[in-house]
Amino acid sequence: MSLADVIAQYEGRLLDLQTAISNLRVPHLLALCVFAVALGSCLILSIYVLRGQISYVSLSLPILISAISARRLRQVRRSESRFWRLKRFYERALQRVKGNWAGAGVTGQEFDDPNHVYAKDLHLFGQGSLFELLCSARTSIGQRGLADYLLQVPAVEEALLRQEAVRELSEKLELREKLATLGDFAFLESRRNPFDEWLNSPPLSFPR
Repeated sequence: MSLADVIAQYEGRLLDLQTAISNLRVPHLLALCVFAVALGSCLILSIYVLRGQISYVSLSLPILISAISARRLRQVRRSESRFWRLKRFYERALQRVKGNWAGAGVTGQEFDDPNHVYAKDLHLFGQGSLFELLCSARTSIGQRGLADYLLQVPAVEEALLRQEAVRELSEKLELREKLATLGDFAFLESRRNPFDEWLNSPPLSFPR
C-alpha cells in the first residue's frame, strides 16, 4: 500500500466519522427533548399526587418514558463520544503520515535522561522527537512503557519479535480502533508513581 493509498484511506474514514457524528444530532436532540418533557410531566404530576388529587399510578407512564429516554440519550452520547475519539485518532494518524505531527502530541520530556548514551543523539524526547511521533498511549503507565522501549536496547531476538508484531498489527485496523476507544472516557489516567512506591516499599512483617 502506497503513502497516497494510506492518506486516502484515512481521509475517507474521517469523512465517514464526520457523517456519523452529524447523523447523531437529530437522535440526540429528540432523546433530550423526550426526556425533558417526561421529567417535567413527572414533576407536575407529583404535585397532584402529593395533594391527593390523582393516584400514584399516574406517575408510572412518565417515569417509564423518562427511563427509556434517559437510556437512549446515554447510548447516543456514548456513540457520539466514540466517533469523536476515533476522529481524533485518525486526525493524529493523518498528521503523522503527512509529516506535520510535531508539536501536536506528548513530548515525553519527563523521561529524558541527559546521561543516556544515545537519547539526545537520536532525539528520543522533546518536541518533534521520536517519542512524540510514536506515542499514542493514554496513560502515564503506557507512556512510561514506551519510554522504556526506547531507552533500553533489546536483544536481537526480542527486536525481531517486535518487528514481527508490528507487521501483524499493521493490518488490524479494527483492533487499533478498539484500543483507541477503550474506556468510558477519552482519557482514563492511571499514575505509575503510586505503584512504584508500593513495589519499592520495605516488606511489612506481621506477628503470627
